[in-house]
Order: sequence, then structure tokens, then C-alpha cells
Amino acid sequence: MTALWSALGAGTAQATSRDFLDETVVSQPFKVREMGIELGLEARLDAESRIQGWYTTELEFGLHSRVLLEASALFAARGQGLEFGGWRAGARYRLLDAPRYPFDVSLVAEYEVETTVRKHPLTERLLVPRVAVSRTWNGFAGTVNLGVAARLAPVDATDFAYGAGLRYPEGSDLKVGLEYSREPLDNSTRITPQMWIAFPGEARLRLGGVIGTGPHPYWFVARAILETEF
Repeated sequence: MTALWSALGAGTAQATSRDFLDETVVSQPFKVREMGIELGLEARLDAESRIQGWYTTELEFGLHSRVLLEASALFAARGQGLEFGGWRAGARYRLLDAPRYPFDVSLVAEYEVETTVRKHPLTERLLVPRVAVSRTWNGFAGTVNLGVAARLAPVDATDFAYGAGLRYPEGSDLKVGLEYSREPLDNSTRITPQMWIAFPGEARLRLGGVIGTGPHPYWFVARAILETEF
């Protein structure tokens, strides 16, 4: 992470694209009153090598040029029909904007409720505040997320959480990247190779595979996210 942080300090900022596949945030500008929709599809492989299908629907709204609101719902198909897996609400505030400043910085907060469908014995409630520091230089785009993961229920727990991502070439219709994230409450680390494909208009497709280590119930997740704005 130290090497990535040092690399982010060089070069000229350019426009960034959307976030990384495993939820590492890129600090970026928002269009006022812009609406965005994300449709996600996952194939999760658990410790017993059983495959589960997961679906996510997310709505984004640009309340201000510096404020973005987000809300999403999660569903699962485990051979028992479609089940409700939880929901998430979040907000972002763009604190510093590149190239006026050396880094593009945003404050991010998310509140998430996970039902027992996600292999928890009880419903979990999580609060994750963090700061996203991003930079683009010579066709590379990098971001570092630093924050806290706090479990509010059923058992209180708080720990330091972080993630980082790097991709290339920024600004093109096809780019590839790598993401690293640490989930302290699950005591797991995730590495995600991925790619972005841009289509005419405002549509984009993110594809990749999340490889997990530690006691997390899903050790591999194939993920695809289709997003568009209007």
C-alpha cells in the first residue's frame, strides 16, 4: 500500500471513471440531478463449493455537484426461490477536487443491513465511514480507501478497514485493473482482477472475480455490474 500511495502523488489529474468492482471508491465529480442505475449479478462459491446466485439493484442520485446519494437492495437465489439478502444506503461528499488539489478526496459513509440469507446467524447492521483518495497520472488511475468498519448488531465490533485499486488506461473504452481490500470484521482479504467496458452513451460493464482468503463464507465470487446514467 505504501508504494501505491507514493505513486498516487505524481502526474496530472484527469477525469476518472466509476468505482472498482469490489466497492473500493474512486473520488470523482458528480452531475447535479443525475440519476444512475446499477444492476449486479454474482455467482458465489462457498466453502462447500456450492454456487449461489446473487443480484443487486442500486440507485444513485447526484444531489449536488459534490454530494451523491446511493441506495441498493440485495437478493439471493439458493435453490429456494428469490430471497431478500439485505439493503444498503450511503452518501458521498467530494471534499477536494483534482486538478485544483494534488489529490481528489471524498468522504464516504455507508449503512448496511445483512439478513441471515448471507450466512449470518442473526441480522447484521454495519456502518462504514471512510475517506477515498484518488489520482490519475499517465493513463493510470489509483485510489486508496481508509476507514472504519463498525458492526452495530448483533454484537458490537469496530476495526480499521482499507482498500486500494489501480487501473489502466484511464479514459479508454476498455481498461483493466486490480483491487485489494481488507475486511477486518470477517478477518478476510480480497483480491479482485477486473476490467471495464464502455458502451455508446453512458452505459458501462464491469467484470471480474473476487478471490477471498480467511474465514469468509465465499472464497470466490464472479461478478458483473452493468451501470448507466440519465
